[in-house]
Amino acid sequence: MDMFIVGIILTHCHADHDAGAFQKVLTGSPVVVITTPTIYKSFIRKYAALSSLSPALLKHSHRYKAAVIGEPLRFQGATFHFTYTLHSIPCVGFRVDWRGRSMVFTGDHFNNPPALEKLVERGVLSKQRAADLNHLPVQETDLLLHEAGAPPIHTPLDVLLKLPSEVKRRLYVVHTSALPEGCELRVAPTGTA
Repeated sequence: MDMFIVGIILTHCHADHDAGAFQKVLTGSPVVVITTPTIYKSFIRKYAALSSLSPALLKHSHRYKAAVIGEPLRFQGATFHFTYTLHSIPCVGFRVDWRGRSMVFTGDHFNNPPALEKLVERGVLSKQRAADLNHLPVQETDLLLHEAGAPPIHTPLDVLLKLPSEVKRRLYVVHTSALPEGCELRVAPTGTA
């Protein structure tokens, strides 16, 4: 099944997100790693240290395509737009447009409008940055994959439950194993179907 994987978008360097990418580049199959230069440097440094392989050798095990925030990236006929999310380490989310359809993947992202407003009041975030973070899950898209996990570095489930109905209709929750019984949200299905 992994012969169908031609590219990996690396959102950040937490093991539950990057260990599979490292395993894939070690197989020697032709794969492109797509992420920002900052995240890529962390990925190479982390896995060079863990594997005792040289950074140069790791870099030669795959191709790298830089995702630049604010610049569209074309890959396999699709157009990607990356943004940094709010997480404990550098992390990206993205929007992809392909053949008239679109999908947004938030990556790990602390999406909590009241908490973001407090960060603006304390001078930690600019108003524009908070607005961009708040807009990530509510933009017009065909499919929204939004994470939910343990705050304060992940989106609390109650924030997703308060999203407008038209957003929840196209929303699947990721980065969670289960949702509470009777919850109106859906966990993203697994597999290739």
